[in-house]
Amino acid sequence: MENSKISILMSVYNNAGTVASAIVSILNQTYVNFEFIIVDDASTDNSLEIIKSFAKKDVRIRVIENKTNSGLAISLNKALTQATGEYIARQDAHAISLPDRFAVQMRYFDEHPEVDILGIGRPFNAKLLMRKNIMVHGSVMMRAKTLRDAGGYNPNYRYVQDY
Repeated sequence: MENSKISILMSVYNNAGTVASAIVSILNQTYVNFEFIIVDDASTDNSLEIIKSFAKKDVRIRVIENKTNSGLAISLNKALTQATGEYIARQDAHAISLPDRFAVQMRYFDEHPEVDILGIGRPFNAKLLMRKNIMVHGSVMMRAKTLRDAGGYNPNYRYVQDY
């Protein structure tokens, strides 16, 4: 969606049992200026059909279909290349976001222009971050420029792309 403030990135692989709830939790946000980019990573269940059924009803949803299973980092990078928002929010296909998640996060960014990344976790400094990731990736919102300047997600980290 053109001029969206937030681009939500979600990759789905065989999440037919949970993806509808995850999508609904995004569509029910009180903050509505977003685009929702969902990558189906060559699911073998009916995840893609579920995603497409929501996309038919809401123009904010864009679907990318991987022909082969590529993994989370590569799928998120594909979504990132399509993202137009100033902010990137992550949503896991098995997670639920509270209805005011984006409103709260955007308010915090507006009040703290020095912050580049925020999410659920605990306060940390750079030294702690070098030892372990302490943020729940599915709760993260970040400035798109920050993620792009970092080179996006490292495809060499198939299971720890958030680190």
